[in-house]
Formats: sequence, structure tokens, C-alpha cells
Amino acid sequence: MTNIAIYLSSRNNYDLLEDLFLKTTNLEGYQLYNIDDFSDKEEIEKGREICARNNIKFIPNKNRGLQWAAQTMIDSIDDNIKYIVWCSHDTFPLTSKFFKNIDEKVSSGKLDSFGMVGFNAFGPQNGTDRPADIKQNTCGILGRSLLMKLPVAGQAGSGWFKSKDVTLEWDKWGKPCAVDTPNSFFEMFNVELFKKYITPSDKYHLFFAHDDIAMQFLKNNVYNIVLPDLLIWHDQRLKLKFNIPLRSAGAAKKGDTRHFGDYGPHLEHWEKTWGWDRHDRETLKSVIDRYEGTLIYDLYHHDFNTGPIRSFDLG
Repeated sequence: MTNIAIYLSSRNNYDLLEDLFLKTTNLEGYQLYNIDDFSDKEEIEKGREICARNNIKFIPNKNRGLQWAAQTMIDSIDDNIKYIVWCSHDTFPLTSKFFKNIDEKVSSGKLDSFGMVGFNAFGPQNGTDRPADIKQNTCGILGRSLLMKLPVAGQAGSGWFKSKDVTLEWDKWGKPCAVDTPNSFFEMFNVELFKKYITPSDKYHLFFAHDDIAMQFLKNNVYNIVLPDLLIWHDQRLKLKFNIPLRSAGAAKKGDTRHFGDYGPHLEHWEKTWGWDRHDRETLKSVIDRYEGTLIYDLYHHDFNTGPIRSFDLG
């Protein structure tokens, strides 16, 4: 019996689903779910047809955005599912038997205490042009730093645990370890802890959606981790073949709500919720004491140069 369920959140990009994701991703026999995030009528019809033809479960989102896509997914799965695995259309696994591997880890119970779990990502974003260029036992992109201060000159807001920007020695970062939040293009969520701690919002259509979930877990002293031995490939260039902009944030700022949603409400909602400007870590200083006793406080004060705030022996 499987303990994971795999899903995509689609919005007016069903050509990506059929001609990219399904052709590059070996689902290893696992059922795929598609949460439609209020696509246009014509795209919904196309999506339903593609899903029916490929044995994909098509489910309309209950409310707008990625957080509600996760909630809708959780509301749609069987009781035995312990983790839902979210994929973006331009990201796919590199490690052999990837989904079977994480299913075994989940089924063992060793991931029961974590909120979000991510993977070791490679791609052009980190200076790797093709999977064949990846060296063994190296870190690519391990996640995003919302709170921890990274030694990157001129960086005002959050950054990435990315080897192109910072030193990620394998002997320090190559074990399962805590990160502020995993990579925001392929990760999984603990169903039981999501139900217990996460309140979804429709203000996060795309941007900050999973970062906010990570913060909710950290506020409740639930670690988010990365599994560096499991590799994924993230290549935004692939979207260009389907007339979808390379950079989602830049396109959204220019008004592309059709693919990426509104750009702006998430900024205001983040600051209202957490008390600081997501693009300026310095503004967190004035409110950090309200989070004393939580992992938000601990990660904010942790020294990156010592390595992860915590590593885990998962066998």
C-alpha cells in the first residue's frame, strides 16, 4: 500500500502537462492527480481530456492558489496517504526509482515529524546545463533561506541554499538536514501535520505560497528538511517551447495573471501575517522577539557558517 500521492497544480498550462511533464517524469506506476487552479474554460476542457486519456485524476481547486491546491489534494486522498508530493511542470526526478524511494522512507515512519520535505535540485539556475554534468556527492540547490542570514554580498531579502552563491560542503550539508523551506518547485507535505497546523489562504496564488506554509510549521516548532541524496532537475527554459514566460515573477509583475495570478496581494498578506517585509530581512529584526521559543527565532539567529541548524540520521 502506497503512503504517498503525487499531484500537480495546473493553470492554463495543459500543454506542459502532456508534452513535457508526462514525457520527462517516470511516475513508476503511482497515481497522478491534477488540481486545476481556475483555468480558462477552454483550458479546463483540454485538461479534462488530457487527464482522462492519461489516467490522471482531475480535481477543481476549492479556492484560489497553491495553498488551497494542497488543501484540496489532502481532502481528496485516501486515509492511508501520509505525504502528498507536489511537482511543478518543469521539474522532474533524476534519481532512479525516485518515488518508490520516498514512499519507502515515508512508510518507515522516519519522516513523521517533519512538515515539508524537499530534494537536491540542479539546473541552469545553479549553473548546470545538463544532468550529465552533475558530480557525485555535491549540493545543488537545497532550499530557500527565509530567516537564516546567508553570506551573500548585497542580499537584502531571503536567498537560496544554492552552491552557486554559498559554500555547501557535502560533509556538512549532504545528510538529511533542516532548511527554512525546501525548494519551491518540487517538494512534499506531511498530511497529518498539515491538517494540524496549516491554515490555507487564497492570497498566495503562486508566490510565497509554500514559504508561508513553511513558516507556519516553523512557528509550531516543526522542522522542514531536505534529502540531498535524492536529485531533481529544474529547467525553466523548457517552458519557452510552450509560449510560457521563463521567469514567473517577472511575467506576473507585467500582468500575466493568466498563468501566474496576481502579483501584489501576497506581499501585503505576508507582511500583515508575519510582521516583516519578505524582501527585506532587516525588517524582521524589529519583530523577531515575538517568535522566541520557536524555530523561526532559532533559524533567524543561526550561524550559516556552522552548517545546518540540525541534521538527522534517517538510516
